[in-house]
Amino acid sequence: MLILLVSLCMAGDDKKTTIDFEAVDIEGQIRKPPGALVQDNRRALFNPLVRIRSEWTLEITGSVKDID
Repeated sequence: MLILLVSLCMAGDDKKTTIDFEAVDIEGQIRKPPGALVQDNRRALFNPLVRIRSEWTLEITGSVKDID
């Protein structure tokens, strides 16, 4: 199988195919999908899911009492 593959690769190097597209006329219409592209650069605002607390005094004192 390997010998067959190598021989096919070597045989392909000798041949060249030239295709002339100048004699071909292609007619048609350019079609675009309906709709428009909308870009919005503003950043989306969401309600925060985590409440950031500025003071932890009550939680710290409560946790120390739980250890005793």
